[in-house]
Amino acid sequence: MYVGKATSDWDHTSVLWALIANVNRDEKQKPEPYTPYDIHPYRQQEQRRADEVSGFWTQVGRLRTIGTTEGQLAALDSLLKKG
Repeated sequence: MYVGKATSDWDHTSVLWALIANVNRDEKQKPEPYTPYDIHPYRQQEQRRADEVSGFWTQVGRLRTIGTTEGQLAALDSLLKKG
């Protein structure tokens, strides 16, 4: 029960932190915006896993831009060997 309450409290805190940090952010020094996951101690691992999975599927989606089936298969094969 404690972890649920702490996670809920951090959900609110991290959203407010990201809002304040983005308002005061220098876009030249840090072009990408802050997210609540940057500070949230309970959800950082969840975000890393989501980024890994979405990164893989983003790369798979890019295979459609390759003109030939042989090229798509070669790119998919190299992508699977990396993971």
